[in-house]
Amino acid sequence: MEEFSYINIVDLDESPGNKLVTESMTGNRKFCKCPHNLVEKVITIIDEQNLRQKYQEEPKALRKSDEELKGLKTQNEAMMKMMTNIQEKLDDLQRTNIRK
Repeated sequence: MEEFSYINIVDLDESPGNKLVTESMTGNRKFCKCPHNLVEKVITIIDEQNLRQKYQEEPKALRKSDEELKGLKTQNEAMMKMMTNIQEKLDDLQRTNIRK
């Protein structure tokens, strides 16, 4: 006998009506309480998928990664400039010390 499971969400707030359901092909159902954090994550995923389909956008999680990557690249460029300046100053000091 085949069974399938789903989440029955009746309220976006924490609610005893939100249930995890296992249902058999004969119509027998088993219910258990659905943790609220699971409801929140499911809603977030559904929202992201809807946005993605509607606007053909990347999910927020991926956009955040792109933004973080851009920030890291900017920081890396700034640090490389600083290191180049430090190296130039060290080279100048070495040249100055060699002349003495």
